[in-house]
Amino acid sequence: MKIIHTDTLEGLKEAVAQFERPAVYRGQTNHYGAIGSPSATTSFDRNGCIPSEMAKWIRYSESTLRYYFGAERSTQEFCQAVLQHYGWHSFYLDASSSAAVSAWFASHSFDGKPNLMMSEDHNEDPVFLSSLQAGYKRAEGFGHLYVLDREKIEKHIGLIDLSSLSVEGTRLRFSVQSAFLVGPLRNQPLPKECYLGHIIAPCDALGALAKESNLSNTDDLFPSPSEDPVLHSLLALPWYELTDDEGNSSTIPVFRRSVELPEYQDGFVKHLSPSVGLYRGYSIAERGEIDGIKTANILMSVPDVALFGTAPRMPMLFPKVEELLDQNKAVSFEVDALVQHAEHENGYLYGKGISVSIEDGLYHLGELMIEHPGQEVAGAGVNAGWFYKKTESGHWLRVQHKDECPCGDTFTHTRHLSMLTIVEEWLRDPSGF
Repeated sequence: MKIIHTDTLEGLKEAVAQFERPAVYRGQTNHYGAIGSPSATTSFDRNGCIPSEMAKWIRYSESTLRYYFGAERSTQEFCQAVLQHYGWHSFYLDASSSAAVSAWFASHSFDGKPNLMMSEDHNEDPVFLSSLQAGYKRAEGFGHLYVLDREKIEKHIGLIDLSSLSVEGTRLRFSVQSAFLVGPLRNQPLPKECYLGHIIAPCDALGALAKESNLSNTDDLFPSPSEDPVLHSLLALPWYELTDDEGNSSTIPVFRRSVELPEYQDGFVKHLSPSVGLYRGYSIAERGEIDGIKTANILMSVPDVALFGTAPRMPMLFPKVEELLDQNKAVSFEVDALVQHAEHENGYLYGKGISVSIEDGLYHLGELMIEHPGQEVAGAGVNAGWFYKKTESGHWLRVQHKDECPCGDTFTHTRHLSMLTIVEEWLRDPSGF
């Protein structure tokens, strides 16, 4: 690894030009580890992983990626890379194919603080919204620009190119930052042999290199939600009420985002639209009615993992569910959460679980949905799903039916089966959840 010290913009340009091998770059205001032996670790390594929160993030980013970029871009690896890039934790390290972008990060330090703003829901009732307001400010002293061996990382570690993602007429954060993600790295820093060079330069010189590429302020690298539809989708997720245990002592309800991520623009809205879901722990059982179910129904509360998790395997055997259906012709499984589907982000329709019924000897499996404008609940129902018959071996087998969902999206209905598989495991042994 070459270690280069320079004090000027021209010296910085010459240092970058020395590396002819295909490279990606990473900029930091602080160096960790010894000179010549850098230590770059992932946010999960530094802060730990909360599986329940990670499952939610994966679920939401998966929906967003499928909506904008197609099924091939909704793998778990891509989902984690997206989450990392928008401010959550992952097993990846941020990098860029642009030395100017990385020079900006090497010369600017992150600054984030809690923000509490008062707003009104669509009925003009007051609410507090708690978020993480963030920005970057010019750092003092020296910054660090690392030149990474792209070919070696691709071969031995893994490298995800986010810069290739685009939506016409928009400015995605991936694109403006020429973003790459290095990893996954688990419980270890990036190996020393992946570094080609370490350039140490004054923050003023690094900032000047970024400015030559028209990177002068935070908005140049972090487009607003009106410009970046992926960010817009993540910020369109429902809000959850803070309880007394979480520090809410106000008589006015306080809400936090489903998943907290740094927000670089002022998101103040005086009067919220009904599409902003403000969830206060509502249960469909309290309403006592579910549209779309033709027969007697029972409703059971299940852990959130049933909705946000993914079953590692699906044997298509559901004896515990069948026992419930022997006593009641329909059973619905509800979580204490709202699930925002990207295609519904401008409305107020949310997932709340799954529902299974038996009709003419066939099992119908659909998604339990709820209309939730603002803080209200306007209705609950079950979407059309797929139909299954029970074979002699006891396995469920999909069959075509005139009333089945016409969407043709195998992924969505496979996810319903995954949810039912998790519910079956929960019914068999609730202590494991």
